[in-house]
Amino acid sequence: MYSLPPQLKELRRKLARSHNNRVLLLAGLLCGIILASLHFPLSLTVLLSFLAVAVVVEILGIIYVIRLSKRQSIALGFSCPRCRGPLYDGRSNRLGDRGECPCCKQFVIDQLQ
Repeated sequence: MYSLPPQLKELRRKLARSHNNRVLLLAGLLCGIILASLHFPLSLTVLLSFLAVAVVVEILGIIYVIRLSKRQSIALGFSCPRCRGPLYDGRSNRLGDRGECPCCKQFVIDQLQ
């Protein structure tokens, strides 16, 4: 387990909070769509169509949240010194566990300030 410098640790925490808030908003939106579709008496085909649209919106939302988190990471300067890719990866903690950049998989923890 590797440790980030204090200012980068705080920046990573800020990125994680922001990412988690977006994920919670997306999950709440999906639950709202599902509950709204079940609340109104609809025919089976309309209900299935409504739920299919909800699934597509959720998938596109997940893609958007991941891309937005990566863009925010680069904009805040939390990027790899070698490949300039985002060091924040919402799925894993590759930087903290192995000291590697999630994009280029190079050991970069010693190059961060």
